Amino acid sequence: MNKLYHITFENNLDNIFKQGLIPHTGLKIGYSPYPHRIYFLLDDRDWLNLGKQLYRKSFIHVSRELVLLEIDYKIIRENKLELNEDTELMFDLGRFIESISVIIPPKYIKIKERHWVV
Repeated sequence: MNKLYHITFENNLDNIFKQGLIPHTGLKIGYSPYPHRIYFLLDDRDWLNLGKQLYRKSFIHVSRELVLLEIDYKIIRENKLELNEDTELMFDLGRFIESISVIIPPKYIKIKERHWVV
């Protein structure tokens, strides 16, 4: 594995590229509480359908532009970080989701794709 993927909204990009991906505590899909984590996809196939599900279930629609971020797996390997399987989200979304509770610095992140939600 060389890459991880993270779906976000366009309005989050300035902070992500200044501060990195930062774990947050809040509400996730289905509005249940989630721990202090960042959630990742292990591959980018069908990300747009998943992003649209996230958009429809989101409380706040600040931006209608979904963004797929690509994260260099080097940050995980070099720091010997462990990814945690999130079986609840995997069940809800039908996808394999991993999470981590550390900051991913901007130098490991790039924009892979953008798409407007209609």
